[in-house]
Amino acid sequence: MKTDLTRTKIMDILFDYPNRRFHLREISRMIDISAPAVSKSLIRLKKEGLINYKKNFLVEITANTNNEFKHLKRVNNLNRIYSSGFQEFLENEFPLSTVILFGSYSFGEDTEKSDIDIAIFSEQRIVNISPFEMKLQRKINIEFVDIRNISDKLRESIINGIVIHGMLTLDQDARV
Repeated sequence: MKTDLTRTKIMDILFDYPNRRFHLREISRMIDISAPAVSKSLIRLKKEGLINYKKNFLVEITANTNNEFKHLKRVNNLNRIYSSGFQEFLENEFPLSTVILFGSYSFGEDTEKSDIDIAIFSEQRIVNISPFEMKLQRKINIEFVDIRNISDKLRESIINGIVIHGMLTLDQDARV
């Protein structure tokens, strides 16, 4: 059971900093778990293809940002949206609107410097999202959109996003 917790804590660090290089002892200190226990989990993560593991003078670890890593990061990102209360907040603020998570955060391709892009099919209005920016440790960019009046590139990005409230219909004449 402890190895599952260790694995989860390591993956959380790599999800937050997918482009950063870490040393074994650094990860051990960050998650407050012994270096031997961390080492065992890192070896398992390497076998699963989720990390790159170089052993020179120091053990160096980086995220292997392959499809499996991106899939897990995408699930982790969506879980953070829900567990922070942000999805519920948006549902309460825009009860009859479609809300879509799109961009790099929705694809699991975000880095620690990426923002969170949200499309809301509603009239524009001001909402206080700063508590969620603090919880999620990201800037949140809300786009109020009308699917008929946006660029093809933005439309494609939104359509390929994740619906977190409401539903998206692709009928051109239907109100989204």
